[in-house]
Amino acid sequence: SAVTETAPAEQQGDERQILVIGDVLGGGLGAGMTRLTDVSGQADVTWRHVEESGIARPEVYDWAASLPKILEGSSYDAVVVLLGTNDRQMIKDGNLRHAFGTPEWAAAYAKQTDGILDILAKSGVVVYWVSLPPMAEPEFEAAMQQVTAIQRERVTARGFSFVDIRKAF
Repeated sequence: SAVTETAPAEQQGDERQILVIGDVLGGGLGAGMTRLTDVSGQADVTWRHVEESGIARPEVYDWAASLPKILEGSSYDAVVVLLGTNDRQMIKDGNLRHAFGTPEWAAAYAKQTDGILDILAKSGVVVYWVSLPPMAEPEFEAAMQQVTAIQRERVTARGFSFVDIRKAF
């Protein structure tokens, strides 16, 4: 799986350094934030996304394992996260596999989300976790509501900001 990354332009003055990470939607968010901040000059955005990544399948791309390397040697003021579009699938927890939507799946998903949050907490950066937007297909939308509920609970339990964009759409 390819990791797409944009490098920040040379830092100028008091620009805020922002890292955006995520799946296909996170990549779109990073691109949009880059366009906005290029005009304003108030922030320098670096973004990394793996289109088919998520939280449920670290064997596809392991954000918890990759984040320390991504954050190493950088001084980001904030990290913006948008993940979960691909998480409506089986999850592994040790040697066990759990079907999406089961209580066991929810517990394993919360645990894997906590792994990412642990890395972000250790880095000391400000974290903004962006909710998934609503989806047009009803069954997919119901699944994304389950994913969003777990993310919101885990993120706010850590005292990080959960940015719910769903109502805006």
